[in-house]
Amino acid sequence: MKTKVATLCIVALVCLSVNALAQNPPLLLGSVATPQLITTGCPGNAGFSSRMTCYSTTVSCPGTYDIPLVFGFLAGTPNPSIRGTIVLLPGSSGGSASADGEDIFISGASYYNNNNYPAAGYNVVEMAWGHAIPLGFLGMAWEDTTNDCGNNCPPPVPASSIQAAACRPATFLNYIAGNSNYHTSGTGMCAQGFSGGSGAVGYALAWYAASDKSLGYLDKAVLISGPVFSNIELGCEVPGPIQTFSPVCSGSPAFCPTGNGSWDFAPYFYEGTVAGAMRGFTGDQTCRLTNTSPQSDQNWLNMSIVEGNASFNYKYTVLSGFACGNVASGSGTMNNSSTQAWTFFNNPIITPTNVPYFFYNVLNCSGSEGVYATPNTQVPAINNEPGFNAIFDDMTNSIKTHTQVCTSIPHQ
Repeated sequence: MKTKVATLCIVALVCLSVNALAQNPPLLLGSVATPQLITTGCPGNAGFSSRMTCYSTTVSCPGTYDIPLVFGFLAGTPNPSIRGTIVLLPGSSGGSASADGEDIFISGASYYNNNNYPAAGYNVVEMAWGHAIPLGFLGMAWEDTTNDCGNNCPPPVPASSIQAAACRPATFLNYIAGNSNYHTSGTGMCAQGFSGGSGAVGYALAWYAASDKSLGYLDKAVLISGPVFSNIELGCEVPGPIQTFSPVCSGSPAFCPTGNGSWDFAPYFYEGTVAGAMRGFTGDQTCRLTNTSPQSDQNWLNMSIVEGNASFNYKYTVLSGFACGNVASGSGTMNNSSTQAWTFFNNPIITPTNVPYFFYNVLNCSGSEGVYATPNTQVPAINNEPGFNAIFDDMTNSIKTHTQVCTSIPHQ
């Protein structure tokens, strides 16, 4: 197992000079075809909020096949004016807009006065990858450069690389940021990613210039239960690292806020169907199967978010993270979402002047990633609020949280 970026960070100043500004230039973005209004309404099998207006489009990126995408848009209620746009990126393959219950941020939670992003003055965008109108769902994950074409791949066949595939969500975020139909110039452009969706946002920041001075298109990013692709080698390699305790927030770094609480033990490695999916996304069928080769380990590391050339200069993006510190009794066990998230946050990240970033512990999760699934979840560092309340406040209400809400960050 090779030395990871985080282990190089013995002194923050040294880390900064080695890694934070190392990536030059960023990877290239692609293009988004002119969206077409879906006059029959949002596809029923794509999980969109009933309040959405949906559009179909195609995203094209270097080193990938073109991929169809359906996205939904809901205009916010001026409060007193529109405050910004929040893009919700779903987990897993991204094939369902509400796979992780993110609709709660559109409809609101009864235990928090049904507060929701549109009522707070934010436009909201949802997405479902691999849907084409009128053909329906075609079974394409944004993480798969080949669109799972199997033995029917037209030449030239792109190499399997989740890092290359991450151009797709990054390109879409950049498109929304620059299109006045969905985002008003001068207001906040923000993203909230869950699990695999947080991985997409992580790649956008680290590799696709989401916080760059000239191209930057994210004012705030909230990463939930991830990024799960922070170090793919740690997720796939056999044997993996020997762990005897949870490393998350060890050493009490400043970005783990006071009162965060302890973290239960969680593995680094991918499990079950996730490991199977990663074999396809990375093009290496040995992920979590047999003792893996040094070449496989290196290839996985090379396509990770936290790799030696990644950028951690997020001078124009406010950053927050939420991950499970423990799981409610009878709700399963911890998975690698918290340890992979720690691998990302434990780097020399630069954020806007006088605006710190934070990584929050969520207790009593419903399942290994259920940070906002029930009112019983708690965020100790934010007044023991339920996970939904804490995330909502972090995005919209700076009075209650430690950082800045979704608002435009001046590029100076």
